[in-house]
Amino acid sequence: MALHELLTDESLDFARRHLTAYYDSDFFPKPFEFECIWHRWDDFKAMDKTKLASNVPPLAIPWKKPRGGYRIVHQMDPLDAICYTAVARSLSIKIEEHRIPARENVACSYRISPDAKGFFVKGSGFSDYRIRCEELAKIYKYVLVTDISDFYNRIYLHRLGNALSMASTENAGKSVENFLLGINSKASQGIPVGPAASIVMSEAALIDVDQFIMNLNVDHVRYVDDIRIFSNTTLHLDNILQNLTLYLHQNHRLGLVSDKTKIIGSEEFIQSELNNQYQLEKLDILHEIEVINPYTFQVEDVIESVRTDIGERLTDAIQRILKFENLDLGVARAIIRRARAHRIPDIAEILMDNCDFFRPVINDVALYLDSIIDTCDPESLTKTIIHLENQRLLETPGTNEWFSWLISKHPHLAKDRNLRQVLHSNKRITYLARAAVCTRNLAWVREQKDSLFNYASWDRRAILYSAQIMSSDERNAWLKPLKNHATISQLEKWMIEWVLADTPDTPPLPEPQKLELDFDDEFEIPF
Repeated sequence: MALHELLTDESLDFARRHLTAYYDSDFFPKPFEFECIWHRWDDFKAMDKTKLASNVPPLAIPWKKPRGGYRIVHQMDPLDAICYTAVARSLSIKIEEHRIPARENVACSYRISPDAKGFFVKGSGFSDYRIRCEELAKIYKYVLVTDISDFYNRIYLHRLGNALSMASTENAGKSVENFLLGINSKASQGIPVGPAASIVMSEAALIDVDQFIMNLNVDHVRYVDDIRIFSNTTLHLDNILQNLTLYLHQNHRLGLVSDKTKIIGSEEFIQSELNNQYQLEKLDILHEIEVINPYTFQVEDVIESVRTDIGERLTDAIQRILKFENLDLGVARAIIRRARAHRIPDIAEILMDNCDFFRPVINDVALYLDSIIDTCDPESLTKTIIHLENQRLLETPGTNEWFSWLISKHPHLAKDRNLRQVLHSNKRITYLARAAVCTRNLAWVREQKDSLFNYASWDRRAILYSAQIMSSDERNAWLKPLKNHATISQLEKWMIEWVLADTPDTPPLPEPQKLELDFDDEFEIPF
């Protein structure tokens, strides 16, 4: 299958529902361009499928890790994000069929079981991973603990293409490889970090690694790039480690994280990784705030009834995780999302006072602040954000991205002279454009008109988006002639037409009555 053959109407409709219900990237605010594309959805699907992808390199920023250091995360161009999601959906069932079966309890992470809008309706599989680790640790004396270094950014695209060819057809694998090479500026390694579709691709890339370890006749468990291998002798595990290291290097150009690779006794493994005081504390916190599994927790999943003391419980929980040596992502997200779902303002001050500690979940912090902003004193919140800016905490790209988004959404923040400096410090003008719309700053829009073609695609679309606050006469006089300009892209033309139509909301696609999945008769949908 060529790439355009994977972009069926059904897979594209899935991509639209998915990108409407969830984010296009875990690490960036959702672009307004999607609403423009949904407005012209029938035209989009009617286009020549070989020309849908833009092949523009994704945006990339460093994102703080809880234990120190940074990883590079991405946001794809909206057209590429739609195509990538649709392609992943077209291949997802075949990929799942070629993985080690779920009943083997080997590849526990993200078993693919799609519905009308999601890839993993049964969750992340983390609890299955923990249970299986504990079972095997009771059978064997020793455990090899390791994980793959910088996995997503080092996936070798040719090997990924081979894996997809094995699961589907040779042309499908080559087409996806070429698509990813296109957005990678021909670099042969790395898939975008952030889109859910990349989880599907990463699991495909590791199918042969699971097979290799199983061929060594040992029991192992894998969760994404974390691998645990069990045996009764350390010598056996050391030999396996050597073989695995060589296989990953020769076949994937991947390596293992040295300081996370070790062979330990099973009792120590259970105590240090599964049932240590830190883990028990996490479980207690989650019990207190009535969240069962932080790895599948969504805002939509919260308990409808709210305890009268939930604010106190969340405050206590957030204070307890401040005592951890490193931020626990799952627990922090569970607390913040619980507070966001019920618009409970009690933890806002703690989050802002400890902004640096919570940088690995700064997206959740910003979304939470947005949800409770109507309950905050505007002057106090403005001063608090200015204080963060004065401490230079808003200069880091991830924090800047999300606080720029927050500021650009609310007039009392966007009009503040000091906070506008945060927007100016962003490398793109997207949030200045959003702020102009929010504050009806017509002068800013007029300033950008003559310099439109000095900007790259993201910024050009932002300027066009901001034109919605112009009077209809002024807007028509500027935008209508632009549609025929030689350098205007198709998406920019749609943006112009959407703005000329007063940026109407588009109803979501209805869910299909029954999503037909081409599972084999004997294939069981995994948990």
